[in-house]
Amino acid sequence: MAAQQAYARVDFGLTKWLIEAAAVTGGGPRFVYLSSLGVEPGSSNAYLAARARAEAVLRDSGLPWTIARPSFITGSDRDESRPLERAGAAVGDAALALAGVFGGKRLRDRYRSTDASTLARGLVRVGLDPAFVDRVAYAEDLRGPSG
Repeated sequence: MAAQQAYARVDFGLTKWLIEAAAVTGGGPRFVYLSSLGVEPGSSNAYLAARARAEAVLRDSGLPWTIARPSFITGSDRDESRPLERAGAAVGDAALALAGVFGGKRLRDRYRSTDASTLARGLVRVGLDPAFVDRVAYAEDLRGPSG
């Protein structure tokens, strides 16, 4: 219950507040929102549900937008210690590497983890790219053509 309330206040509430603030500037800045892979309207997962609500507010705001939906964010350049997330990413990346060998390259590229530095560079790149206005960028987009 506490986590659900935190997601509602922070992941949705603060994001909604920022979207509203950007919308009243009149300049129409593009809003780049770091969401999550797996976001679906009506999700029973509180984290994903809060992100789905934020995405809906952003899409309805009238602002140009880019929504980024990476998979696991991991790597030595990540400040937070998230041992379960790191373990999940390691196991998932190993399975996805195997899938890539057997023809599942698109699956591998969509779901494998991304380190924080690569993600940051990708957010800037898609945030400045006119091709990503009003579009969702997935992990493979954020890693770029060489990633």
